[in-house]
Amino acid sequence: MPRVELLAPMSAWKSKDATAQPIGRPADLRLSGNISGNLSFDWPVIVSKDVQRDEARVEFGGEFNRAVALSNSVVALLEDDRLSGFWFTFGR
Repeated sequence: MPRVELLAPMSAWKSKDATAQPIGRPADLRLSGNISGNLSFDWPVIVSKDVQRDEARVEFGGEFNRAVALSNSVVALLEDDRLSGFWFTFGR
């Protein structure tokens, strides 16, 4: 199973005001090209976390105008066809 590791400094974390679950239809995402190994991107990252609701949102800058439900607990945020973040719930 593919994994993504997000290393974001605490300066990228903000309040819980942007963690509401976006509504998205179930679908899959297809990334273009053959992406494998370790990749590093210098994206602006903002992380919003609501510990009382066990949910968070990770944004890579920009806005989103559509959402795709990847599972019951993960939603991909897209600006047209560009990935702009994720919303997810997390367990304790």
